[in-house]
Parts: sequence; C-alpha cells; structure tokens
Amino acid sequence: MGQSMKDRNITSDHLDLHGSDGSSSSSKRTRLSSDVFVDIEQQKRKLGVPPSWREVYRYRIKGAKYQAWIDDPNAPGCNVRPATLTLEEMIDNAQPYPWVIEESNYQFEHLALRGGGVSSIHIARGGKNYHYTYLRRDPGPNSYQVNEYEHHVGRGILVAERIFRSDGPYWCEAARAQYSVDYNIKTLRHVAFVDITDEQTGPYIRYELYPRLGIEWLAAGRQDYYEFEHGSVEYQELLGTRLGVSMACLVLSSFPRGTMKITKIVTWSTATHPQIRFVIQPVIREPVAVATAA
Repeated sequence: MGQSMKDRNITSDHLDLHGSDGSSSSSKRTRLSSDVFVDIEQQKRKLGVPPSWREVYRYRIKGAKYQAWIDDPNAPGCNVRPATLTLEEMIDNAQPYPWVIEESNYQFEHLALRGGGVSSIHIARGGKNYHYTYLRRDPGPNSYQVNEYEHHVGRGILVAERIFRSDGPYWCEAARAQYSVDYNIKTLRHVAFVDITDEQTGPYIRYELYPRLGIEWLAAGRQDYYEFEHGSVEYQELLGTRLGVSMACLVLSSFPRGTMKITKIVTWSTATHPQIRFVIQPVIREPVAVATAA
C-alpha cells in the first residue's frame, strides 16, 4: 500500500529537462560506451547535487504560486497562455527547423508504471495500448543541441520518458500536441515522468524528500510509493521544481484556470531513479443555493 502524506505536519523553466537517461526502445542520445573510463561529471549530472535549504525554500514558494494560479482564476501574475500547437504544425516541412517523427508505434505500458500505485487507477493494462512517439528536431540558429521529446500516450495518461529542450516549443506545448493526436485533452488525468535525471526534481526527491521521510535512497526501491496531497509542504516543493513547473504549465496552458486541479503527486523508485506521477481532476463546484419565496 502507498502512504499518504496528507496528515504529516512538516515545517522544515522549462529549459533543458531530462525525463530520463534510458529508453524502453533503442537508445537515442549518444552515450559513453567505454567500460574503463568513467565520466565523473556525467555521473554527477545523473544523480544531481543535493539542494540547499534556500533552493528547497524557493521550490516551495514557486510551487505555492503555481498552485494558486491553477486553483484560482483570479490569482494575479500568471502569464502562461493557452497552448494551440499541433503535431502537424511541429512536423510541417515549411518551417525552417521542422520536427521529425523518428519513431511511432504502439507498445506495452512503460515498465515504471508497474509501480507507483498505477494498478489502482483506470488506465489500460496489458496489450500494446500505448502510442509511443519519439520526436526530434535539429538545433536552431542559437543552439548546438538537439531537441527531443519522447512520450507514451494511453487514454487518460501521458508518460514522459525523455525531455530535452534547447530551443523551440516548451514541453507543455509538445506534450499537449502529442496527447491530442489520440485523445481529447479533456480526458487527461495522469502525467508521469519516468527515470528522472534532471537537475532539480530528481535531486530533491533523492536527497531532500525521502531522507525527510526517514528513507535512505538506496532503500527507496523497497518501498511502495508516497502520495503528497494538494497544498501540503511536499506537494508545493515538488510542484516548484523544474518538472513540477512544467506540469503546472501543462495544466495552465491546456485548461481554463480554476477548472482542473493537480490533486496529488505520487513518487516512487524503480532501480536507481526517481519516478513521479501527477494526478489531475476536474474541479467540482458547489451548487449555488437559490432563494425561493415562502
């Protein structure tokens, strides 16, 4: 059983995101192949650097801000615009730097979805029900790095396996465009980032969140999963990390503000990498009482 952090009382931008360092299909990015030489800097990038208390505090403040923007259509300061980008526009050869669909097929669910409480949610299990797409774009005039978006899409769920943006559209735009190829965006209920190796979310989970819960990271794979409820300290800190902000922007750019809510954030571990799933649900408004004459 997973553990909910709802009752815990603990007081204590979309650029260059790495959804993973591996792939369920063939390896896309050139990797070090030598068994003798170990790239220390590469290992540091994979594991990340423990965040300082100031960074954790900034995550919480930023996460609370994005939470307010999602929940309250009148909260000031939000400049995230509605997304309109389509996959057809991304791959249009009339563009100077069009995206290319390097691979597109139907696959089984990602291995990471065998954990994290996914068995209790209503998504397709078994069979090749997930539309896998690997999008790639050559560097633009102001960049030297390739852009990559790699997703698995099933009804109600989007799994981000690789995200690397150097320039061009933000991840939230590309993710919405890819999901919308198969399903109406209104059906989206879960977004998972698997095998996380980014510079903020992964290190926060590994070095701050789990030790705070009394869990050494080496033992995290033996745990089940943890749920962090809407508005909790950990929820806001996770939402304020880079992948959390990207997820918040997906909600803000895909739905009218105040109509959808990220109700909880789920974390778990498989092997050595953190995994994270965001749960989104429609906001049910209380009925308005109407006075009637006696």
